[in-house]
Amino acid sequence: MKESRPAVISLEARISDGSAENTLPVSMMMTGEIIREGDTDFLVYRESGEEEETEVHLMISDQYVTMNRIGNCSTTMMFRKGRRFESEYETPYGKLEMSVFPREVRTLRGEDSGEVRLEYEMMMQGKYVSSNVLEVKYSMKGNER
Repeated sequence: MKESRPAVISLEARISDGSAENTLPVSMMMTGEIIREGDTDFLVYRESGEEEETEVHLMISDQYVTMNRIGNCSTTMMFRKGRRFESEYETPYGKLEMSVFPREVRTLRGEDSGEVRLEYEMMMQGKYVSSNVLEVKYSMKGNER
């Protein structure tokens, strides 16, 4: 059965180029929508940056997580532990080859909430760019933790 409800979403990320002094922490709280379809959660939310807004679609299952980012720069990423995923990163100036290699993909779904933890390496044009940790916690509005 498909159920759509407003959601509260918190996002914590750490982006590092491999050195401790060059780690960028990111923290956001936003509202969005959660759609439950069987054993899969679909989150839709908007991230607001300094100059742009990006719509994010997360598909969360027990086996993997897929992220679609739609905005000034757009891409699709699939996270399945130990499997490299190759895609394109579309910018206003052209497309770049991008790949992610997840070291950890952890999902947890409760009755009205869920969590995702991703640890992955990112490469652009075949070169290492960053090590990333992304934690997303979500709950249906009215059931915030």
